[in-house]
Amino acid sequence: MKEARDSSGRTYRENRSEVAPGAEGEAAGFVFVNVNDPVNRVNISWNSRSKEAMVNHFPEPREIQRVEAPPVSANLPSMPTVRTGMPKPEVEDLGMKTINGVEAKGTRTTRVIPAGREGNDQPLTVIHETWFSTALGIPVMSINDDPRVGTSTMELTDIERGEPDPALFQVPEGYTVKERTPGQPE
Repeated sequence: MKEARDSSGRTYRENRSEVAPGAEGEAAGFVFVNVNDPVNRVNISWNSRSKEAMVNHFPEPREIQRVEAPPVSANLPSMPTVRTGMPKPEVEDLGMKTINGVEAKGTRTTRVIPAGREGNDQPLTVIHETWFSTALGIPVMSINDDPRVGTSTMELTDIERGEPDPALFQVPEGYTVKERTPGQPE
């Protein structure tokens, strides 16, 4: 996965997918890209397999109509209080740490699922650790350790500070572009 953000608020997210080998025996892959551009009020997505891009235009803010919610009836029954029976998670401050050249603040949340709660005969301990960079405004690493599904780690690598190339936010040449505006039928 590749992500980028520029100073005007545009974001770029690229996901690569591998497809199982075909009749010729070679694996094929494709790239799916999503660009959100709040300044030009568009969301653009494209993929390298179809060579098609969809540009969704957002309405002008003054064109968005406010819808008033109906008044809540005094005759409606009150909602019952939900009791989960789950103990409160323990939150631990891990302090500061440099990850791939970026300062980040760590937090570990530990939650115990009591025995019998999910068909388990022993208590299950689920740990979620996040390292957040205030300079970048995003997590640079997270670790989830859950005995029900295993351990997964996300870590930002190859972090480049500075403005990304503006071409990154544009549909590549050779793609068919379809436009959709607000109110237009699909």
